[in-house]
Amino acid sequence: MPLSLPKCRKIVSRSTLIYLAVLDTTNQRFATRTDGLSLIHLFQYDFITPYISIFKQKTTIIQQKKSKFVVIFIVKPQKLTTVSDTRLQEVLEVNKKQKEFYNVKKKNFATKLWSFMRNKLLSDFRKELKINEQVYDKHRTWLGDLSDKKVLDLGCYAGNHLSLYLAENAKSYLGIDLSDKAIGQLNERLKNIPNAKAAAVDFLSPEFEETDFDIIYAYGVLHHFESLDLLFGKLKEKLADDGKLISYDPLKTSLPLRIIRGIYRPFQSDADWEWPFTKKTVQRFHNEFKVVERRAILGSSKWAFFLNLLPMSSTKKLNYIKKLHQKDWEQSKTNDRHLYKCMHLTMLMEQNK
Repeated sequence: MPLSLPKCRKIVSRSTLIYLAVLDTTNQRFATRTDGLSLIHLFQYDFITPYISIFKQKTTIIQQKKSKFVVIFIVKPQKLTTVSDTRLQEVLEVNKKQKEFYNVKKKNFATKLWSFMRNKLLSDFRKELKINEQVYDKHRTWLGDLSDKKVLDLGCYAGNHLSLYLAENAKSYLGIDLSDKAIGQLNERLKNIPNAKAAAVDFLSPEFEETDFDIIYAYGVLHHFESLDLLFGKLKEKLADDGKLISYDPLKTSLPLRIIRGIYRPFQSDADWEWPFTKKTVQRFHNEFKVVERRAILGSSKWAFFLNLLPMSSTKKLNYIKKLHQKDWEQSKTNDRHLYKCMHLTMLMEQNK
């Protein structure tokens, strides 16, 4: 009886022939087999991830045990340069510019003004309501017991709010960022923590070889990846089968934000690597991963600064804003319409089985 293959997904590379066989190790026979598929028709099965490096070799056999089956890929490239290779090189070049930017953090006037509007105008009530702390507490809950976990702190710069928490509690911790300057600072902070280290490396680069992370923590990072295909492929490659992915990113889903960001973008210093999530992006995450839980902030509550213009007492203003924030927090969990009103989204995700 042929093995029933699970739901499959396309990958971008085209110019390679592949031979796929699934061997039933119980009686040493082929359960199913397909020959000579062009990569334009190739699908990536949920239970195995072929690595990009295989396309650079003449003939490669990859085996991965899964239950009683062994999946064998025999790959014969027809060209050394594929569409995906070209796209990857383009992205890596952009990331070199991103590295330079974050090493010096030289922002133009428009970018500084946007940072002020985005952070300062809302900072007072965010602090009073402890909105950021609510997000971090939710992340700690999602992280759970870290004592036996291998953790990747993706795009952590010199350390985000939870970097030291992760390093001190995980079985092993690796923080990575493009900025070697920031990673030098983080390594100084980690020097007295066993099994914790940081490295300046591009997540998408073949030079980054570590895999099987139980947790990938990506705070304010995933929206820096323009190519979702490259991002999703690498996340699935690096994440263990039962691993967790925790993200926190800005949204560009409400009409006012789309208009404001559209006006600002031509003047933005970091426009080449700033891609706030659209509705389509959010849906892609739901398709590619199992979204266990999600929460969003600054939906209805983002207009709270206008309350300062009204003759209300500080206590009444704060209580009203608190209700708006709680509505954002709770309704964004299940209601897409309300989610798309918000400015920031955080998600707990797992590999699709």
